[in-house]
Amino acid sequence: MNGEKVNLLMHGSFFNKTTTIKNEANDHLVAQIDRELLNARQMLGGRHTYAVTIAPGVDIALIVAMVVCLDERREEKEGHDGII
Repeated sequence: MNGEKVNLLMHGSFFNKTTTIKNEANDHLVAQIDRELLNARQMLGGRHTYAVTIAPGVDIALIVAMVVCLDERREEKEGHDGII
């Protein structure tokens, strides 16, 4: 993202399987987070599984941090204390 200031918007709801992260200035998709609902790992281990698609040139660590925040928020809403 060329070192310039960028506002990113994460859009999705608690029940959505897919969450998007877009550049607010131009509405370009920066990343997409897909979560499987009720997979075996979640049912048996209480852990969510995510697939993340990140656009070229985007800071991977930033997107991973946003996914962790999303997961923590979902855990709070579900009333659990857990990690990815």
